[in-house]
Amino acid sequence: MTVDIPGMLAAARAARRNREFDAAVTLFDRILEQQPGNMQARLERIGTLTQSGQADSALPLIAAVLAEHPNNHHAHLEAAWAKSARGRPAEALAHFDIALPKLREPHRILVPMANQARAAGQHARALDLARAATEHDPAAIPAWNALAAAAKAAGDADTEHQALRQVASLDATAAAPLVALAQAARARDDLVAAHDLLDQAEARDPAAPAISLLRGWLWFAERVTDQAADCFTEALQRDPGLANAASGLAQCHLRDGAPDAAAAVLDAAEARLGPRPDFIGPRAQLLRARGEVAAALALLREAALAQSPVQHGRWEAWARLALVLGDSAERAACLAAAPEASPAERHARLMFAARSAEAELDFAAADEAFAAALAIDAADSAALDGRARIAALNLDDVAARGFLAAQAQAEAALRRRQGRSLNPSQTDTGQIALEFRLDQPGAAALRDLLPLAPTARILPLIDRVRRLPDSTATALWLLLSLVQSGALARPRAQGSAVPARLLLVVPRGAPGEADAQAWQRANPGVDVVAMDREAGAAFIDARLGQAGRRAWARAWEGSVRADLLRLAWIATVGGWTVAPGARPAAPIATLAAGGADLVATPGLWGAPQPLLFGAAAGHPVARRAVDRLIEALARGDEEHPWLRSGPGFLARALAGALAEAPGLAEAIHLAPGHAVQAVVQHDWRPEWNQALF
Repeated sequence: MTVDIPGMLAAARAARRNREFDAAVTLFDRILEQQPGNMQARLERIGTLTQSGQADSALPLIAAVLAEHPNNHHAHLEAAWAKSARGRPAEALAHFDIALPKLREPHRILVPMANQARAAGQHARALDLARAATEHDPAAIPAWNALAAAAKAAGDADTEHQALRQVASLDATAAAPLVALAQAARARDDLVAAHDLLDQAEARDPAAPAISLLRGWLWFAERVTDQAADCFTEALQRDPGLANAASGLAQCHLRDGAPDAAAAVLDAAEARLGPRPDFIGPRAQLLRARGEVAAALALLREAALAQSPVQHGRWEAWARLALVLGDSAERAACLAAAPEASPAERHARLMFAARSAEAELDFAAADEAFAAALAIDAADSAALDGRARIAALNLDDVAARGFLAAQAQAEAALRRRQGRSLNPSQTDTGQIALEFRLDQPGAAALRDLLPLAPTARILPLIDRVRRLPDSTATALWLLLSLVQSGALARPRAQGSAVPARLLLVVPRGAPGEADAQAWQRANPGVDVVAMDREAGAAFIDARLGQAGRRAWARAWEGSVRADLLRLAWIATVGGWTVAPGARPAAPIATLAAGGADLVATPGLWGAPQPLLFGAAAGHPVARRAVDRLIEALARGDEEHPWLRSGPGFLARALAGALAEAPGLAEAIHLAPGHAVQAVVQHDWRPEWNQALF
């Protein structure tokens, strides 16, 4: 009986086109029974296995073919497809390279080659291949998508955005490229542009789950938690398989101080979808909210290190928490594990290194890392801000102004959309750098001291602070030198000599009662007092008399009134205060500050931060701060709030008190930020803006 081989081959190919893979394989087997050497049937059978998800079965078969026919370009092409399917991009690309020059239509594999080059980390090659594909067919949407993906991996934002815009113009119904452009706008903090792009995408596809999902993250970034939660809920209704939407909804509940609701969302999502990487971050945040800091860090660390090579997304989640809650060893381990496969990953690693070095007050190392990050992304606002901050601290005014000007230029479009000033000095860093610039006596007094070791600087700085009590620069450097030398950050037992009282300053509209109850539950035995503006005015009147009343009336900024109330509370009653909107993560008594009668934490400039501040009643630092603030308000001083009544002002008060009585240092503890963040969790909430106080 004669077998119709061409007919069977055509039928097998038709079955493959119709995705009837089992039938196709059966037909190819029948052909090979009759003609074992039929190379077409042999290769197409292997290709069918790969296409049907059986690449593991295809790989040994194609290896056998190549062993017999090492120069068969069709066999190399099938090997490339099989190895692509198995996630072996470098090997797949090598096979594509052998097949490419022998193909009649080589342009057909340019897009898959570009994608494999990108997956293999060969970013320049991926860009070249994708560009070649777009040049061959400027109307080919897959080619432009490949170019966008290659450019994103290479850190070439301009090319990525141009490619996505081309896709959007070629297909007027496609929402995906506009969503990708919105995601890119979100990544550069241009939330206005991101919303606009999502509006355009929604006009094309009103029911796209991806639009609701990204809109949720935009609202979340803007701290509009209710709308974010609504968007995440809508995304889950449209696609219950969106793990990232469940993660976002859980994080909304955590921000609202509802850990049980967050746990319920995560439990339901995991029951539906199984364990997902998207749930690791919110699970860690849930542990942190419940005071289990070590467990939160361990969860993220183990998730990041579980895969080799380390995936950037998992490392980034660990890095974010390690910067806030990790000690030196935790941050060092995180830095050592950072992936560096792409420019974006190298940039992220350098920014982590810079911030970690700043936390250690190693400004030289921080500046070096910021500079290296800017070599990758010259418009990185955070890196420019960091270099400006360090230059100002080092009294290099020319460099500080240069970095601030570059930052203003990099942010120009964003600042215009947000209605912010383009003046380089109109940022927190700009204002503090300006204070350093104007403080000529302080700069002159510091210039010869900064090259010295921290311990060698302390006594001369005490003398400078005595002579220049209004110099912010000398005050900051005295505190920095004391912390660097370990004089104000010695390990201590738990507890402190600060009275068991806590003041919450409550702006208009903030849920003061609910937060007070949360602090009370977390700190049994602590007297928690919440004061709004009216209660604060009555307290100032009762404790500070006529001078206090006048100062209160002249403190026209809500933030200055709040600072005055906190300082007056500590000076006259004694106890703790926390930043507006801060939530308890663990009892304050667990903070290692035993024996200290003044406890604070230094920020980036070395100044005490409002996150957690406590002192015994009548403490010389608090008393000095209240007196100086009343005097400044009586004079009508006009300064940036950071300098007028905030951390910079408090730094001058603390340094001045130490200069007058150095022995105070024995009972002062400036706790490292990670230790304080383990007790106090601060996620700024709009309703707790102290400008509304």
